[in-house]
Formats: sequence, structure tokens, C-alpha cells
Amino acid sequence: MREETLPAARLSEAQLASRLRVPRGTVGNLIREHRSVNPDLAHRLARVFDTTPKFWLRLQEAVDIWDTLQANREQYDRLKPLREKRRKRQAHPNPPMRLTRSGICKQQ
Repeated sequence: MREETLPAARLSEAQLASRLRVPRGTVGNLIREHRSVNPDLAHRLARVFDTTPKFWLRLQEAVDIWDTLQANREQYDRLKPLREKRRKRQAHPNPPMRLTRSGICKQQ
């Protein structure tokens, strides 16, 4: 928002706060990334910038995902998946069944 939206709209923090009908501090904290976009603010931003609330919430979600990954990368790297990737295809313990012309299933 700080780098793209406000300059493109040629709005100051105070002007945006006035249009959103929120305190100037709310906009300032949002721009400085001390506050997240919540559903109420997303609706206000959508009305002012002719977008959708989902647009603003998804932008916030992307920031949250990025920030969380950066803050916890080492912990995430140590997590193991439930199933390891198979190195070789092993024989299936229960061979798959196939349907014959007569409709009877037989093991392959």
C-alpha cells in the first residue's frame, strides 16, 4: 500500500483516513505494517479503491504467510511429512482388481 496504492491514488495518509472514515493512526499503522487489514478495513478499502474486500484480505494473507515463513523457516525445515516420498515402487500388498467382460473382478 505504501509503495503502490497511495502514490498511485495521490493520497496522503490523512486524506485516505478521511475517505475511509477511520482515525489517521489506523492508516498510519497499516502503512507501517503495525496493523493488519481486517474485514472491516477491507470493506472500506474496497469501496474507496473500487476493488473487493477479498482483494485486500488476500493481500494481507500473502503478507502473513510470507512473514510467518521468514520467522519460522528453521522450525518448518525440521518438520517431516507423514509419508516420505517413495524411492522405488514396491509391490502392492493387495493387487488391484480388474473388471472382466463377464463383470467378474479378478486379481491381476
